[in-house]
Amino acid sequence: MSMWPKIAFGAGILILIGSVAKAANSTKKVVITPKANLHSIGLTNIKIRVDLNLRNPTDTDVKIKHPFIKLTYNDKDLGSSKPENKNLSIPKLGELDTDPIFIEIPIFQLIGALGDVIKLVTGKMEEIMIKIQVTSFIITGIKNLPIDETKSIPLRKKSIQSIQALRTA
Repeated sequence: MSMWPKIAFGAGILILIGSVAKAANSTKKVVITPKANLHSIGLTNIKIRVDLNLRNPTDTDVKIKHPFIKLTYNDKDLGSSKPENKNLSIPKLGELDTDPIFIEIPIFQLIGALGDVIKLVTGKMEEIMIKIQVTSFIITGIKNLPIDETKSIPLRKKSIQSIQALRTA
């Protein structure tokens, strides 16, 4: 048997290991910048709009699963986004703004934060600090590499689309 098939097989394995290592290095370098705004208020829930900016400072295109978002306030879960089976591509040395992600939070989930939310809506506070957890996977073609970041960010009242609860009361 010839040596060439064995050499080609070995080279293929080395290329495969190199591409996985390069993708793993990209996981550490992808920068996720979230912004959250109070979008609307209803009788039974509030809606928060989350915008994500994804930056890729590497010289390799990065493909990731659509991020899953979880919001907490004072260590209590407020709500989360709906999982989407969608792939996003961040160009090398580039960035990508995701479509807005809307998270509906039932009023009963806000019991610990309701006073601060009312102050935010009425203008007595300009922002509330919440924690946002962003979970996704970098798609390598072999094994998906996890991204899991938690950051404290301000929730602001940028522009409320509808204040149904206050107008009907």
